[in-house]
Amino acid sequence: MSDSSPDRRANAAREFNASLHRGDGEQVVTSLCLGLDLLRDQLFFRVHRDVESVYGIDSMLVPVSASKTEQVTKVEIEAFQVASSFLASRELGQCPGDGNRWLPWLTQLRLGDDASPNVQERIDSYLAKQDHERRLAFLDVVSRFAREARYAPLVLFRLYPRAIQIVVAVAFGNAQRAREIRDKQVEILPAIEGCEECRGRLLANGAQCGTCGNPVWTYARMNMDE
Repeated sequence: MSDSSPDRRANAAREFNASLHRGDGEQVVTSLCLGLDLLRDQLFFRVHRDVESVYGIDSMLVPVSASKTEQVTKVEIEAFQVASSFLASRELGQCPGDGNRWLPWLTQLRLGDDASPNVQERIDSYLAKQDHERRLAFLDVVSRFAREARYAPLVLFRLYPRAIQIVVAVAFGNAQRAREIRDKQVEILPAIEGCEECRGRLLANGAQCGTCGNPVWTYARMNMDE
């Protein structure tokens, strides 16, 4: 799973401007991609490499191909991110019309040729679920492809959908909404605000705290409130 190509981002920016009659499509698309790229890569790191570092490598879990495991897992993460980003943008009132063009726009931007019929079906399935059911379905899918994920702290999967919502809010310049969602994350994990480096503050899309991992926190930080 590679990052969105420059051509895909440029096409998405043009479509964005045309659909919403705006001129900041390049800025929004760049911010959105920087944020979602980081979340995707860090979630995979947390459920795969962090698990190995904490629990050791279980010989029964070693994949036949590490690169293949990463590829398919990141595609599945992107499917969840597309569904979650679509819902977040609709909540912000940034989704034009009934979303008939917006969902394909997000899907093409984030997945490109990886948007197979099975992946499209997964996205539709997420959209049909309520928040809790969507989160559990995502955990089940990730655990199927990266089996180490079953050892990851469950709070990770409570924080992650909100991290996606923050990325969308920041990309659209809605700082107030982003802060409201961060407050909800702090309610779930108060230790977020205890980081001596970032103090749990909102970061620019694509930026990450080197101490606590904000916006996808380290195992040490996620386990502090247990």
